[in-house]
Amino acid sequence: MNPGKSVTFMDYLEPQGVAAEFAKKPGEEMYRYLNQNTFPPDAEGSQRMTIRYRTDHEHVKKEESFFYSPSIRRVRHQVPFRRQDKFPNQAQTTDDATGRDAWEYTWKLIGTDVLSHTVRFPVTRPTVVLGIKGDATLHEVRTADLRLMGEAYPHYTATGGVECYVVEARARAEWLPDYYAPRILYWLEKHSFYPLRMEQYGTDGKLAMVETRISEMFNPALKERGYGPLFVLYWDIPSDLMSYNIRDNHRLKHWTAEETEAFFNPDFMRRQWYLDLSVKSQAGVSHPDLFFLRPPLDADKFPNLRPMQLPAEVAARVDAQEKAGRLVFEIEPLAVETAAVKPSPMPQSEPAQRVVVAPTALPVDAYAQQKAPTAPTTVR
Repeated sequence: MNPGKSVTFMDYLEPQGVAAEFAKKPGEEMYRYLNQNTFPPDAEGSQRMTIRYRTDHEHVKKEESFFYSPSIRRVRHQVPFRRQDKFPNQAQTTDDATGRDAWEYTWKLIGTDVLSHTVRFPVTRPTVVLGIKGDATLHEVRTADLRLMGEAYPHYTATGGVECYVVEARARAEWLPDYYAPRILYWLEKHSFYPLRMEQYGTDGKLAMVETRISEMFNPALKERGYGPLFVLYWDIPSDLMSYNIRDNHRLKHWTAEETEAFFNPDFMRRQWYLDLSVKSQAGVSHPDLFFLRPPLDADKFPNLRPMQLPAEVAARVDAQEKAGRLVFEIEPLAVETAAVKPSPMPQSEPAQRVVVAPTALPVDAYAQQKAPTAPTTVR
């Protein structure tokens, strides 16, 4: 596994929240954020500053990024990521991580549903250490006690579920011709319209990607618009690849005009000043046995609108996972009875076989920068 950690600082311009999407003119800046990487050690000191813009047909640039690396001691203006490109060793694309603009799609309400689970923990991880109080403290929490919209949410059903609208988004050809995910289903919490589950269907109509979330109230002043993602899990089904993002230890901060000018510009990164090293997170996955389960499929919900055509080997892993309560990748073959045969001795001059196993791609935090492993592992 090769997880990464970073501290992210946001500077929202007025108006804040969803109002900015409509009040800003195309091409105008909406907010800026600064990522300062703290883990792994080879990524420590690298930083990224990003500017987010309002888009339309003429102003198609969604983001502009600058990257600083201590190894070269320079700030580089980054080439924009293509929207359909996945991050290295991760399941999500640029659009999955940065969000999509509502006006690029047509929308249709297909029904309602009650979600009782989204991001699921394995039986091997009964607790998790989180910072969710907004005061830099960490607390051990039972994973079974984590709720989909946080403790303060007032609209849980009698069984602890969350009522959702299920809507279908279809990419508009005049905005997104030949888009890689032409159809997306969203489960939107009824009061805040916060997305708790997303399903992407590819150009062949098959289910290709599932994203699930556990959210938390991070900005009470915004009321129902103050929710944000605490746990995010992405599952790319064709490759059976999963990656996650954990965003705990949120704090509200008002930046002065002087701080905004000093901190949220590319040249600041060259100073290698960490703005706040007290922001810690211990919620990451430290061992493969503790990794999240694949998202539930719930194939009985809207069966005519959700074709489930998983690859046979992925379907077998999902079935094995549900029985074991933890991730399963290798399915044990059935035992076959054979007659006992005396093995032939290996000639003394023949060297032992060496098997080279390439490293498996594992999830990385979306904001961390690190080098992918290059050397294979030799198993003797």
